[in-house]
Amino acid sequence: MRTPITGVIHMGFYPADLDRALHFYCDLLGMKVQRQLLAPQELPENAPLYPLRGKPFITYVEAQNGVILEFFSPLPGREAPVDNQNRIGISHIAVGCADVPALVAELRAEGVQIDSEPRPGGGAAWVRDPDGNRVEIMGA
Repeated sequence: MRTPITGVIHMGFYPADLDRALHFYCDLLGMKVQRQLLAPQELPENAPLYPLRGKPFITYVEAQNGVILEFFSPLPGREAPVDNQNRIGISHIAVGCADVPALVAELRAEGVQIDSEPRPGGGAAWVRDPDGNRVEIMGA
């Protein structure tokens, strides 16, 4: 007998630019910063988080349904662009929206990359976040 999983708690992201990621997920998709964990000011120079001392190293962003996106602040030397379309590993996240065409129009006006439009009469749209991660926008 297995113990069942109760749900997905959070998803972790490592953005190239934290402010740009927060603009996309909070300002454009309507999620909210729940809290931030700050790196301690007093860190030895050889500590991995030394460049972030006194700044957030993890930012928790909450969607309306309670799902958390966890953003790790970028550190120098850890840049790794992603493109997981049709590759092994996580391929995308999906968000719900009451008016998919309207949101796609707003995202387009903000310069967001739109990979596919929703079909007439319904269907999902596909966009890219600032780091190239695929986001599926589905009717809620």
